[in-house]
This record gives sequence, structure tokens and C-alpha cells, in this order.
Amino acid sequence: AHMLVGLIDLARQDFETAVEQASDDELTARARLGLAGALLEGQLFSHAQTQLESALQTARTLNSPVLAGRALNSLGVLARRARGDLQAAEAHYAEAAQLLRGAGDRRWLAMVLNNLATVHMVSLRGDPIRELQQVVELAAALCNRRLEGRVRVNLGAALHDRGRLTEASESLREAISLAERVGDPRIEGVARGSLAAIRHELGGLEEARQGYAQAVALLFAAEDHKNAVVFTALCSGAEATLGLVADARRSLQRCADWLTMFGDPVLASLVELQSAHCALCERRLRGLDDHDEVQGVRDLIARLSNADEDQTVMVHDSEDLRLAIRLVLPSLHGVAPSTAREAAEHAELTIASDGQWLQVAGVPRQDLSRRGPARRILVQLAEQRIHAPGRPLTGEQLVACGWPSEQIVASARAARLATTLLLLRRLGLRGRLLTRDDGYLLDPKASVAIV
Repeated sequence: AHMLVGLIDLARQDFETAVEQASDDELTARARLGLAGALLEGQLFSHAQTQLESALQTARTLNSPVLAGRALNSLGVLARRARGDLQAAEAHYAEAAQLLRGAGDRRWLAMVLNNLATVHMVSLRGDPIRELQQVVELAAALCNRRLEGRVRVNLGAALHDRGRLTEASESLREAISLAERVGDPRIEGVARGSLAAIRHELGGLEEARQGYAQAVALLFAAEDHKNAVVFTALCSGAEATLGLVADARRSLQRCADWLTMFGDPVLASLVELQSAHCALCERRLRGLDDHDEVQGVRDLIARLSNADEDQTVMVHDSEDLRLAIRLVLPSLHGVAPSTAREAAEHAELTIASDGQWLQVAGVPRQDLSRRGPARRILVQLAEQRIHAPGRPLTGEQLVACGWPSEQIVASARAARLATTLLLLRRLGLRGRLLTRDDGYLLDPKASVAIV
């Protein structure tokens, strides 16, 4: 009960007492799982891991697939939250799902499948929308409104990430209704914040600002400070775009204060991006030249998008960062978010701002999330098409962009570039990626949108 209403410290004390007083191994394992949940919410990851490993060992000794599945599920949560290790999280969730499916525990199976689908949302693997729709059906069949609300929030985020805004809004409104019925401020807060982000992207900035404020109030009541930071940072973007720079600065300062509570590089990067966007909007509001600020935002997006494997923050590891970039990008071109969305809907070729995917009109998206050089070169070509249509980029420029930290001999440079350009043409740029004597460019006659 304390966990459900956000009283994490009291919940931890309750579970510690339960561990001490448990009368047998099964009760001890259950208490350790509860304690680990409270420790995870409190960001005490090393202590949580100790409890989970002990619970898992006991569950296997007792030959209890349900307890083992629950422990593996929590280890998956730990792998993702503490280390950002999506591969380990996916492996834990998959093993947990197998155990719980065999044991016939549909409630815990639904919770694990929800977590597995959220990993696929971030890693851009599998079909998270279909997976989440199936979990919604399972939660509804179990009459578990709290779980259904949680899953509908994730489904809304997945639909939003794929540009299906009407369906995303419907899922989020249903999540809000379910959260209100069961009295869960965290689910309601995330759902309202996600709905505000859709309004933001469609250009309803004042409505989005009000939605963000409602979400943050609810999330603070639920002690979900991380999501409160996310939506406060996004709110600052709406405020800055509206010209309310002082309000945006205050929002960003609150984010900076809260960030001292976490060692979260994704949140720090999100706030850094919104701060750069605020500086750009302030410059424009004063009627001053904004070239340096525009370039600063572009460089930051490029750094986050082009991170090497050993760097902590990569755009494809965070749907929140992908969303933040989509919301900021129209400001680089001096247009409203709604205008950018309309342009994308009518474009012959649509390219993700971080190069994660490209889509030719009438054809499914092509995923480039794990093709670093191709992703970087695509972004460079798209930016050149927007700002200098008809002006080619040289092979040397594209090689430097695609393999920025490598020293490559001349023969290998040519071979790598040719292979990457062939891949891009095969994925949808055939006839649109042109070769000229002085370099390469996207066809200036083709309508291109970056979202």
C-alpha cells in the first residue's frame, strides 16, 4: 500500500521488517522481491541487486517459476535503469516470460511482456505496438485496470514515436480514465504529460504547457521525479517557443536542481538540449542574429545522434530524447511544430532528425538505428538538402561524417563510402541520391522533410 501511494521510505522499512521476520524461505524471497522494488524506486541499485540475486537463488532452490520469473523481471528493470543495458534487460525479461507462461501466471506474464515491449520501443527491435496491444488485451481480460493503464501509456508512446498521433492520443486518454478510476497519480501524470507532448508537436503550445503543468503536479505527488524532470524540460520548450523565455528559464533551473538527485545522463542531455533551444528562442525574440545558436543546437543533436558505442548517451537508446529532438527541430527551420508535421505528411521523402530511419511516401519505414555511418551520412545529406539544395557534399566530407574518429587509407575510404551509399539507395534513396562530378546530394526537386 505504501508503494502504491509513493511512500517509498515507509515501504522499504516494511519490507526490511518482513525479511527479518519471515518464517520460511518462500516468504523471505517474496519479502526480498518487495524490498528490491522499493530500493529500485529509491535508486539504490546495488542494494536492490543484492536482494534480487538472493531472491532468485531461493526461488530456483524452491523450484518456484513464478518467484524466479518475478526476480528476473526486476533484474531486467535494474539492468535498464541502472546501466542502460538493453540487451541484458531483454534477456532477463525473455527468460521471465518463459517461466511465467509455463506456470500459467497471466498477471505477472502481462507485466513482463509490457516491460519487454518497452525495451523493443527503445531498441527499435520487434513490433512493440503489436506486442503492447496484445498486453492491453491480456490486462483487460484480467480486469487489472492499473496494469492496463500502465500498458496503454506505453502503447501511446510507441504510437507517438511512429507518428500515429490520433491513435496515440486515444490510448493515452483511455490510460487517464483508467488511472483516475484506480487512483494512480503516476500513471495519470505520465499519460497527461505524453498527451501534452502530442499537442506540443501539433502546435498547440499553450494547451501543451497546461498539460505539462498538470502532469508534473501529479508526478510529484507520486514521487516520480524523473518523469517530472522530463515533462518540465519539454514544458520549457513550449514556453520558449511561445516567447515566454523567463518562464522557460525557471523551468530549466528547476530541472537542473532536480538533476542533482540523479546520475542520469539521458535526463542531463534532454535538459541540455532544451537549454540550447531556449537560448535560440531568446535570441530570436530580441531580433538578433541566431546563426551561432542554431549551429549550437545542430551540433548538440549531432553529438547525441552520432555517439559511439562506448559513450553513455545515444538517441536511439531513449524515446524521450527522440521526442525532444522532434519538438526542437522546427525551431531550427523557423517554423511552428504543426507546420513541420504537415510538411512531413506531404513529403516524398521523410527522414528522422537523428537519422534513425527514412521513409519514402507509401513505403514502410527503413530502420537505420544500428547503422552508424549510414545514419550519420543520411543526416548530413538531409541537412544539406534543406539548407543548400543543389550543392553537393564531397566524398571527403561524407567520409569524415560517417567515420569521424577513424584514420582510413584512401582505397578503404572509397570502398566504405560506395558501400554505404549503395545501402542508402537500396533502402529508398535510389533515384533521389544523386552523384555529381563534385560530390553527392539529395535531388533538389524531391520534397524532403526532417522530423
